[in-house]
Formats: sequence, C-alpha cells, structure tokens
Amino acid sequence: MEGVTPPLFLRFVNLLMNDAVYLLDEALRNMAQLRQMQMAREAGEWQQLSINEREQNERHMEHIGMMTRFGSSYIRIYVCMYVCTKVSQMKTLKV
Repeated sequence: MEGVTPPLFLRFVNLLMNDAVYLLDEALRNMAQLRQMQMAREAGEWQQLSINEREQNERHMEHIGMMTRFGSSYIRIYVCMYVCTKVSQMKTLKV
C-alpha cells in the first residue's frame, strides 16, 4: 500500500480523531490532578501551607479546571467540524 495517498476527507477525519483523543486524554489527566488536589485540601493538608502557597494552589486548581473545560469545548468543536464537513460533502455529491 506504499505510495497510495488516502483521500483528503479520510486524512481530515484521522487528524480530527487524533486531536480528539489527545484532548480527552488531557482532560482526564487534569480531572485526576484536580481530584488529588481537592482530596488534599479536604484532608486539611493545605492548612499546613503558607497563605501564599494556598493561594497558589487555588489558582493552579482554577487553571486546571479551565483547561479541562476548554478541552471538552474543543472536542465539541471538532465534532461540529466533522458533521459540517460531512454535510458539505454530501451536498457536493448530492447524496
């Protein structure tokens, strides 16, 4: 199969799926990190930290939460792009 170039749409879907898997993996990793930080805070481990360290941990938790939300938003955008591309392709082929 060497030298055969896959159709453009197939390459697009392949890249789309790779990106979606990456974003999902990243979101799951962030969620696990958030949970660990929440458990440490609930266990009172943060009370032993200085005020600056606690504030830094809070900001870090907010940042990870935003990254996780953005990741899920990007997955929705990718799905929308796939559907729009598929609809466009169907209109072009008059299916």
